Amino acid sequence: MKLIIALIVSVSFAAVTGAYAQDNVKALYEKAKKEGQVVLAAGSPPVALKAQIGGFMKRFPGIQVNHIPSTGSDASAKIQLETRVGMATYEVAQATTTSAERLLKADLLAPFPYHEFGIAKNEISFGERLVPWFDLTRVLGFNTKLVSKDQVPTTWEGLLDPKWKGRKIIVVGRGYPFGDLVPAWGLEKTMEYTRKFRAQNPIIQPRGGPQTLEALVAGQAPLALIQFDRVFRAKVKDKAPVDFIWITPMSVTRFYSIAVKKVRNPNAAKLLTGYLGTPEASALMEKASFRSQLGPSAQTDAAKMARAAGVKFVWNAPTMEEAKELKKWRKQARKILTGH
Repeated sequence: MKLIIALIVSVSFAAVTGAYAQDNVKALYEKAKKEGQVVLAAGSPPVALKAQIGGFMKRFPGIQVNHIPSTGSDASAKIQLETRVGMATYEVAQATTTSAERLLKADLLAPFPYHEFGIAKNEISFGERLVPWFDLTRVLGFNTKLVSKDQVPTTWEGLLDPKWKGRKIIVVGRGYPFGDLVPAWGLEKTMEYTRKFRAQNPIIQPRGGPQTLEALVAGQAPLALIQFDRVFRAKVKDKAPVDFIWITPMSVTRFYSIAVKKVRNPNAAKLLTGYLGTPEASALMEKASFRSQLGPSAQTDAAKMARAAGVKFVWNAPTMEEAKELKKWRKQARKILTGH
């Protein structure tokens, strides 16, 4: 029995050191084990988080991950408030460039050579403080009971065809993905396109995600600009009467994992932050929820599909300056779509 236990321990240690053989990561793990736990604030699908948390605790045994549901903006506000008087409750959080801006300015995020986890160095941002976790993009979804794939438009211009006029396209009225396309098209062309699209009299949803998918599945319209992972999951797992095509260019919002400096478990925080950006963690998320990474170095199924389709991605707010501009672009597109 002792021999078997020793073998299991040695295999577990080999798995850790084999995947992340850099000395910095091994040393970080030893420190993190002494802390024994870490608090993660994130709002990803529960099945995706469960898979990744399980993968982390298997890869780095001895560290408990305690998850608290939260959006990136809510987590950022809470971290800022708490660190003014003491330690932050949230030790690892998800963030976009926009929600991380104030945390970066206040120097509240912990850097680490996260590329030593096997993450592409050129995709780690802001002085190795923002680690790529997952990416959200949209596709043109369609209800297979209402339209066949060969009838679906394959370009943005195709959506302006008169045959798609009159509540035949579902879209969210919050300004995306239209405002997000300014870096690719320029402001004038983007807003002119948005006005032409609005003239098609689409169904404009006040909110995104679930409501758009429900409307498409219910057949309220044959087409919908919809989040990729939602429609793909509905097609494959739920066997819903939906499918999709890639449309280019298309915007992508990148979500990062971040480690907060002023916390009780700083080493475990950096260890989890790095792990969430690894190809292993991304594969677990994709398998569980179809949400995954789409970056240039990603080897996920979604990334391969997009490359094969020749999609040109427009990455949202890669700089702080563009993050500020993005709010303005979305606001202008939203006003065109909704009138306010």
